[in-house]
Amino acid sequence: MKKRTGFVLLLILLVLTGGVIYIGMLAPIITGYAAKNLSSGIFVAGRSQESLEREDLNFSFIRFNQNKVDMEKQEVTSRFLLWKSKALFNEGLG
Repeated sequence: MKKRTGFVLLLILLVLTGGVIYIGMLAPIITGYAAKNLSSGIFVAGRSQESLEREDLNFSFIRFNQNKVDMEKQEVTSRFLLWKSKALFNEGLG
C-alpha cells in the first residue's frame, strides 16, 4: 500500500513539474503577443484597451493576462502569472 501511495505522489509531482515547465516555455509567447497587439492597437490604430481585450485578446491563455498601459511612456506591459513582457511604441516605426 505504501509503495502505491509513493508511486501516485511521484506521478502527481512529475505531472505538476511538467505543467510548470510547459507553461514556462509558453509564457513569453502569451505575454509578448498580448503586449505587442495591445500596443499596436492603442498607439497605431487608436482603439481602446477595453475593446482590444474584449474582442482581440479574449482567447486561450492570453485572456488571463493582466495588461498595464502607460500612455505617457507609450508602453504596454502584459503579465501572466510570474512572467511579463513589455512592448514599446516608437514614433514612425510602430
